[in-house]
Amino acid sequence: MASYVVDACIWIAAAYPGDRHHEIATQFLEVSKSRHDELFAPMTVLWDIGAALGDPAKRPPGAALASAFNSNIRVITIDEGLFHRTWDSTYVRIASKGPERIILSCALDLKLPLITLDGPLRSIAAHFGVKALTPEDYLSLLAPTLQI
Repeated sequence: MASYVVDACIWIAAAYPGDRHHEIATQFLEVSKSRHDELFAPMTVLWDIGAALGDPAKRPPGAALASAFNSNIRVITIDEGLFHRTWDSTYVRIASKGPERIILSCALDLKLPLITLDGPLRSIAAHFGVKALTPEDYLSLLAPTLQI
């Protein structure tokens, strides 16, 4: 069992069969569930997922949506404490958006790696002292112990 902070894009890709990352995101969630990994996400993940899947063209069938969320999501509260605990490390003058800083602050505060499909987010993670992995990275690290 391990713990990770997971970006909303993972659940979005797993829930939407038309997403080009659907298969790998689904596989990541299935393997992490079978290993009893703890998956953390900032409370904003709910808005991110709702906004992405709110588009009628991207709205998945109920079964796909239920399958994507059939994992243990531990929601991280976004509060003043998180801001104060991570301010020094996240006050870096680089091009990043508020949501990126929130998820990186969560990973930094919990001292956990981040799982994301977002290339630019992975690129700036090192500036925050956060190890960022793709679902493929996660699965390749476990490959010797997995029978997929």
